[in-house]
Amino acid sequence: MAHITKAPRNAPLSTTLSVTDLATRALAELASGSDRLARNARGMEPQALCRTLFDSDPAPYQQLVVRLIANGLSSEDLLDRVIPETARLLGEEWLSDERSFAEVTIGTSRLQQTVRTIGARHERDGLSAPTGHRALLILPEAEQHSLGSFIIANQLRRRGVWVQIVFDCETDNLNALLEDHPCSMIGLSLGSEQSLDCAPKLVSKIRSIKPQVPVVLGGSVLAQTPSKDAKTIGADYIAATADDALDFCQIAMPHDLLTARQFIDA
Repeated sequence: MAHITKAPRNAPLSTTLSVTDLATRALAELASGSDRLARNARGMEPQALCRTLFDSDPAPYQQLVVRLIANGLSSEDLLDRVIPETARLLGEEWLSDERSFAEVTIGTSRLQQTVRTIGARHERDGLSAPTGHRALLILPEAEQHSLGSFIIANQLRRRGVWVQIVFDCETDNLNALLEDHPCSMIGLSLGSEQSLDCAPKLVSKIRSIKPQVPVVLGGSVLAQTPSKDAKTIGADYIAATADDALDFCQIAMPHDLLTARQFIDA
């Protein structure tokens, strides 16, 4: 059965670190001058994070995140560049047998919690998003990779769109799901061959229920499978980024929100 979720406000970074804790500790680190590790990590943040992700104790990872922020790494850069690149390195280490399944699971979970924690400030309730638009992000039942969906959801929320993520979505659940959720865009997150195989059936069902809503695809597996394009799957578009998807769907960020983004890390 499909599960709908919104990342809760003040979700923990692992089990103990909240947004407030993160800001407080970052300021304390900056004031104390304890920044040598972060200075040395500049330009190599993904590699540095990878070295701290797998310990059973989350403290080394948390401390490095705090120090990076204290030394000027913006939340947007952390969420949009550093964490995705760290996840890519994790995948490479998994494929080369440098990391076990348990280590990759721990590392991915910590990255995802970071996205949810730092992204919590962008959450909006109901239909109060500045653009007035809603997006539904669907992960097929076969999809096990959810980190990318959390990153894209955060990017959309920062651009004024209200977002829901649907996990473990089966075709049979789409009627009730879509009839009760008006939206301006429906996105399918495809991170594996299995989810790619499920996509045409899901898209076909979506079309029968919401024929006027654009269906946008995203996910690393699409780049690895050039024979699959939006038309062969039945969707409208394959988006490389959140901005790419919004441009296609003609959803514009309000000017006042665009201006306010420069203060996002204040």
